[in-house]
Amino acid sequence: MEKRNLSLRKKIYDICFFIYHSLKIDVQFIHAEGELSLKLCYLEPPAVLKNARLHTNSHIYQFFKEDKKEEYVYYTDSFQLNYVGVGLWDQKEYQGAFILGPFLSNIPNDIFIYDIIKRHELSLNHQFEIRQYYTTVPIFNMNLSHKIGYMVMNMAMTEFKETKVVYYQEKNVEYIDSEELWEDEGMCSEVEARFFIEDKIMEEVRRGNAKGALEVLGTFYFDGSHRMPDNLLRVNKDLAFTYNTMLRLAARQGGVHPVYLHRSSDKFAILIEKANSIKELEKLHKKMTIDYCNLVKEVSTNGYSVLVKQAVDYINLHFEKELSLKKIAETINVNPSHLSKKFKRETGISITEFTNRKRIKEAKLLLEKSDHSITDIAILVGFDDPGYFTSVFRKFVGMTPREYMKVCQNKEISKDNKK
Repeated sequence: MEKRNLSLRKKIYDICFFIYHSLKIDVQFIHAEGELSLKLCYLEPPAVLKNARLHTNSHIYQFFKEDKKEEYVYYTDSFQLNYVGVGLWDQKEYQGAFILGPFLSNIPNDIFIYDIIKRHELSLNHQFEIRQYYTTVPIFNMNLSHKIGYMVMNMAMTEFKETKVVYYQEKNVEYIDSEELWEDEGMCSEVEARFFIEDKIMEEVRRGNAKGALEVLGTFYFDGSHRMPDNLLRVNKDLAFTYNTMLRLAARQGGVHPVYLHRSSDKFAILIEKANSIKELEKLHKKMTIDYCNLVKEVSTNGYSVLVKQAVDYINLHFEKELSLKKIAETINVNPSHLSKKFKRETGISITEFTNRKRIKEAKLLLEKSDHSITDIAILVGFDDPGYFTSVFRKFVGMTPREYMKVCQNKEISKDNKK
C-alpha cells in the first residue's frame, strides 16, 4: 500500500512538472481531501483575483467527485480566465484533480480589459495590476486547449512504468557550458519543485512524522550534476550537507534542544564526508530523515510551558547524573512544589517517572549495542544501585536487563543465520 501511494505521488509530480515545463502554464493538483497539494506557477495572480481562483478550484474539484472518469472540464471564470481540469483516479478511488491555467482564448485588448474592470466594478487601484497581469497570461485557442485536456486526461488514466534511459552522444559534439543550463526555463520547474518538496519534508520533520517525510523524500530527485559534471560524488555530498542542515533546522523548529541537534548534525557531517558512493549517500538521506524525526518525537518540548521545557531539557541532557526534584528546581530557579505540580499537569507523569523512563530508554540502547556489564550500564544511565535499576527496568520493559540482553543477542544470531 505504501509503495503504491509513493508511486501515485510520483505520478502526480511528474505530470505537473511536464505540464509546467512543456506548456509554460500554471498547474495545480488538488488532493481528494480538497487541499492544495502541489502548485507550480509562473506568476501569482493579483489579490483581487484570488477568490475567483479558489472558487474555480472548488468547482473543478467537485465536478470530478461525480465519478466523471472519461471527461475533462473546460472552465471559464467571471474574469474570462480559462482553466482545464482533469480528474485522477487510482483503483476506482478519486484522488484529486489537475487544474491547468489560467489561459486566455483571445488577445486581451483594451476593450476586453475595460469590460472586465467595469463588470466587477474594480477601483482604479486594481486597474493597472489587472492590465499587467493579463499581458502575462498565455493564450491557447479552443482547438489547442482541447488537445491539452485530451493529452493530460490520457496521462492521468495511464499507469506509469519505471523505464531505463540509454545515453548516446556523437563524437566531436560541441561541449555546452554547464552554466548555460541555468538559462533554460525548464530548470525553473525542477528548482521550484525541489523547494516545494523540501518545505513538505520540513513540515513532516517538525511533526516527528518519519513515515510522511520519507514518502515525500521518495517522490523527487534533484539533479545537481550541472554544478560539477566531472565529480558527481562531490555534488551529491554537498547536497547531503544541505539536506542535513535543513533537517536540523526543521527539528529545532519542532522543539528539539540544540545540544541534541549539534550531536546529530556532527555525526551525519562525518558520515557524509566518509561516504564512498552515491548509493551510500541515498541511504544516509533516509537515515537522517528518520533520526531527526525520532528526535522530535522523543525529546521535543513543543507544547510545554517555558518552565517545563527547562526541566525536560535538563533531565534529557543530564540523566546520567544524580537527579532529584530539589536539584532540578534549584538549577532552573523555581520552587520545587510549583515545578512538581506544573510538570505533572503538562506531561501527565511525575519528574521521577520521566527521569526513570529516560534512563531505561538509554539503558536499552546500551544493552542492545554495547558489551558493558549490567552493573556498568546501571551506573552509566544514572542508577547507583544495580538492584534498583533491575527493578525499574522490569517495571517499564516487562523483563530484567539480563533477559532483555538475551533477547537482543538471539535476534542478532537469527539475523546472521538468515544471511
